[in-house]
Amino acid sequence: MRNEAAVRRAIVEHGGIYSVFLELTYRCNFACAHCLVDGGPRAPAAEPDLSTAELVALFDDLAGLGVFKLTFSGGEVTERRDLSTLLREARRRGFLVDLKTNGSRLTAPRLALLRELGVTDVAVSVYSLEPAVHDGITGRPGSLARVLAGLERARAAGLDVRISLPVMRPNAATATATADGLRARGYRVSVTHLVLPSETRGPALAGLNLDDDEARAFLAEHGPTRGTSPRPRRGAADRVCYAGERSFSVSPTGDVKACAVMRSTFGNLRRQPLAAILAGEARSAFVARRRGDIAGCGGCVLAPHCFYCPAAMERFGGDPWTRSAFWCRRNARILSHAGGRRVGRDYVFEPAPPAPGHGR
Repeated sequence: MRNEAAVRRAIVEHGGIYSVFLELTYRCNFACAHCLVDGGPRAPAAEPDLSTAELVALFDDLAGLGVFKLTFSGGEVTERRDLSTLLREARRRGFLVDLKTNGSRLTAPRLALLRELGVTDVAVSVYSLEPAVHDGITGRPGSLARVLAGLERARAAGLDVRISLPVMRPNAATATATADGLRARGYRVSVTHLVLPSETRGPALAGLNLDDDEARAFLAEHGPTRGTSPRPRRGAADRVCYAGERSFSVSPTGDVKACAVMRSTFGNLRRQPLAAILAGEARSAFVARRRGDIAGCGGCVLAPHCFYCPAAMERFGGDPWTRSAFWCRRNARILSHAGGRRVGRDYVFEPAPPAPGHGR
């Protein structure tokens, strides 16, 4: 949407909630090696996913709050048999809707429905243009061919396709060729390099992350990625993160969280009304946190420029408000690459030249 940024600013300036990230299910037809949600092809859930009626009732609540944008995600959203109904109901209430999907089921009829409803933004992950690498990560032979075919159909249907390329050890060697190849085909590509520990496979997933030497090579090739450029100097009284205030996430079973990556919750829609959750103590305490509240960061010369992420620190260290050694090391690498150097007790930046192709 061309004016989306202006709408976001207007809503935020008036203290509103701009967007909500809806995880419709954790089920998925892929079995990706790095998946955060441990969904699997037909993963059983301790509780059933929110029903059509429960989600439509949530749409009413969100419309009443003036929420502008919904992102439908998973798992894999096409595992929901009522996806068409949910899309129609969301659009009927005036929400801008984005779709995050693995791309393997972007069929002509589904794309025609998206066009009919005005759902034009679709986000898909591609791990490599080499089938053995991509399919090895998804655990599904032939998945790359299906995803690329879906992307071409989506583009032909006039949808705005955004591609994410998460770089990890299994695909690091092909990452540059993949990014260049996708850009040569006219796609927008965002390259990232972080795998977060999941609920049940924490150590295994953390081991997929690039080691220090591999990460330095990644930065030399691609530069800092979205959300990891040095922040303007900030003090202890400044905000850590605006998730939970300007946006929030809802899990398939109704957990309301600051963002989808967070483990800790504000409450559950099956046990409390949304209004009570948003006015509750857990959310209020989260929103009130400031940079000076991060335990273990006092006196760090990088702190004024650091890109704190409570969700990542919770995943790597167990507590969103206590420094994580992994996260600190990663940030230090990136800040150093960005031209940072110590000057007395401060840290100043003489930015390195942009990496070839970075920002395209």
